[in-house]
Amino acid sequence: MRLPLLLLLFAAPALATPADEITPRTLPIPAPTSWQPAGCRAIPFTDPVVPPRTAFRRAHGDLESTNEVDLAYAPVFARQWVAEPSLYQVTTPSFDDAGNLYMTPLLPHEPILMVSLDPDTGARRFVVPLGPGQRGGGAVPLVLRDPEASGEVVYAISYERLIATRTDGTPVWDMPSGLGAASAADQSPIGLSYVPSADAIVGLTRDGFVYLLDRRTGAPLLTPVQLPGSPTPPAPSNVTPALAAAVNQLLAPLVAFPPEFGVAELIQVLLGGNSKVANNLSVDARRARLWIAASARDDEDGTVDGVSQLGAVYRYDVVRDGDAWTLAEICHRNFDGGSASTPTLGQDGARVYLGDAFGALIAIDAETCGEAWAVPLDAQIFGSIAAASDGAELFAASANGIFQVVDEGDHGRRGWTAALDLYDIPSDLTGYGGMNLLLTGIGANGLLIQSGAGLISGAQRLPVHTGVAHIDRATGAARWFADGLEESLGAMSTGRDGALYLPHAPLRRAFSLALGLTAEPLVGGVSKWASTRDDLLARDAACAAAGRAANAATLRSTCPESAIADAAQVDALRRQMLAAAARAEDGAAIDVGLARRLRWLGARVGAPPVRLSITPAVRYDARIARYHRKAARGLGRACRLLTSAG
Repeated sequence: MRLPLLLLLFAAPALATPADEITPRTLPIPAPTSWQPAGCRAIPFTDPVVPPRTAFRRAHGDLESTNEVDLAYAPVFARQWVAEPSLYQVTTPSFDDAGNLYMTPLLPHEPILMVSLDPDTGARRFVVPLGPGQRGGGAVPLVLRDPEASGEVVYAISYERLIATRTDGTPVWDMPSGLGAASAADQSPIGLSYVPSADAIVGLTRDGFVYLLDRRTGAPLLTPVQLPGSPTPPAPSNVTPALAAAVNQLLAPLVAFPPEFGVAELIQVLLGGNSKVANNLSVDARRARLWIAASARDDEDGTVDGVSQLGAVYRYDVVRDGDAWTLAEICHRNFDGGSASTPTLGQDGARVYLGDAFGALIAIDAETCGEAWAVPLDAQIFGSIAAASDGAELFAASANGIFQVVDEGDHGRRGWTAALDLYDIPSDLTGYGGMNLLLTGIGANGLLIQSGAGLISGAQRLPVHTGVAHIDRATGAARWFADGLEESLGAMSTGRDGALYLPHAPLRRAFSLALGLTAEPLVGGVSKWASTRDDLLARDAACAAAGRAANAATLRSTCPESAIADAAQVDALRRQMLAAAARAEDGAAIDVGLARRLRWLGARVGAPPVRLSITPAVRYDARIARYHRKAARGLGRACRLLTSAG
């Protein structure tokens, strides 16, 4: 297709398009989910510096990249606002304890390294600017507690520097990465995390450098180490130069592409082509291990040619070296092709999960880097595997859908596939269907995904509509669906208020616009998807808390540390129920008498009897056992009252 025709198509929004014929389905108000926790949960890592899992504090939620939060998702929701529509936001925001957002846009026209937004309005709070000649990165900021000052600090990275700032915008430190200035397209930040044993911020770049800086001062703790792999070959692509030029023009208002980098190169990054590293890193905080999916060494594919045909997952241990630290490569495991997924750790650190280039979900043994099992899932997995604390459940995302897989120890068992028929598509629109667009988020009462409808041609998916769906964890069926605004390349990032904050990065939809499949303009920035039925959110939080408390009450002798972790989540859900119920009362969604009864039940359950952390000083004793029994009764009563009222 010639460029002039493409320009004509996207310059004429009045023309009818296939998107005009596709309409979202309306779902009934959801009843409480039948899913309940069973057995011993994995135990989240606790540390004075690491915030609780009540929001996304970094990419993919936590240090292990599980994409899980301890709160309930809104069972009924709608888009509340859109902010910063001129920023191309490929990565998720992260959140502080007040709910404020922190984002790093990709290649912005403004000199923005990081921007902070208000969670209620989306208004800017402050901006950390780029330095002269620096590029906007796109790596997700990291939010940590500051025990020394009783506050929080936010860390953000460009290729050349790493900064620390307080949540009001006050600088803490601003230090060079030790890598010099970025001069090529493959020199960009890709990941940011924290290693508690070294009290160190760890940075990762696309060209394979890893470095550590002291959390408090920013002082370097080692000379940057480069991963040993060679760049991968280009990923297969059928994008013609003319089509790429048209999409570049459409994206130009959102992205300040440098001369050597455009949409074709961005696709390569997302698919893991022409890269040493294309995904974030994960940290096993208990054992000071870094897990990085990257390219393998050049000669390990059998040919020394400067290109690696193999991907690899590396385990590096952060080891004390006198007064400094070093990275020790302990093991790696190669696999064919690259990987488009970040390694995800099971919460106990025994397993590492990722996808290969051919649609397999692979479980890696953390001690040996050997393959424990692999399950084929029909198409290349993207993002990162969502790993639940309960039931060894995993949720993998591809263009073909969301797949449930259960880790049975010596094998993986494939479960349900999420239904994606969330739009009514006329039968005469040949080749159009439902599609998955993003990875999965795990909440206490279900899953969140971004689904769409559009043209399906072989492995290609070109969405013309997008929306957000709440998926039942027991069945994979949609509990709720809201038609959306824009495509995302990030994750289902959840804020401190339990709302979804979805980053906007139109790419596939930009191709749809260029080809005349839709006339909707491209929108950058971030959107907030908040509860519209706070009575039902209070219901789901109460029901989730009651189910978890009832399960924990049976685990005193089997797995006491799991029951301690359950008490922390029960309390987070109790607080969420009370906050949602207060908003529901203000909006007249519940009456005064019910609201008073809920406050009484919440107060009667109260907070856990001890400060909860998994240390030798905390044991599962009679006080915690009583707390779980009391929470199961009281919050179970609240669940039933809200279910009847709703």
